[in-house]
Amino acid sequence: RIMVVRLKGTVTISILIAYAPTAMDADAMKDLFYNILKEETRKAKPKGYVIILGDFNARVQTTLSEEEECIGQFTLDKENHRLTTQTEEVIDNRNRIIDFATHIDGRLMNTHFRKQEHKLITYKDKIKHPGGPPYIRENLSLIHI
Repeated sequence: RIMVVRLKGTVTISILIAYAPTAMDADAMKDLFYNILKEETRKAKPKGYVIILGDFNARVQTTLSEEEECIGQFTLDKENHRLTTQTEEVIDNRNRIIDFATHIDGRLMNTHFRKQEHKLITYKDKIKHPGGPPYIRENLSLIHI
C-alpha cells in the first residue's frame, strides 16, 4: 500500500507513505510494490522535495559493503551477528529497501540518528523464530531531496 500526499506552496513537498509486503509475501507482490514506489518517486521528484515514510518490513542490521551508503552508523546489529541467521526472504527484503534507497539516492534516516538501545526495535515477538531474532526494526524513513 502506498499513499501520496502533495503539499503545494512555494515549494512542493511530496510525501509518500508506504507499507511494504512482508518477507513471507510473494516476490511478485514485492516487485509490484517497489515498481509502484519507484514510479511515484520518479513522478514526484521534478515537482520538489520528496519524503518517503513507512514500514518497509526490512531488517537492515548493518552495512555490509561500501556501496550501501544509504545506511547510517546507528544500526541494531553493528557486528552483523544476527544477519547471517536470517531467512532468505528476510535478507531479500533487506536488499530490496537498500536497492530502492540507492536507486533514488536516498538515506535510511532512522539509521542516521542515535537512539536508546530499547528504541532500536519496533516490534518484539514473544517467541523465538528459527530464522532470526524475536525483534524487527522495520519502520524506516527515506529522505530524497
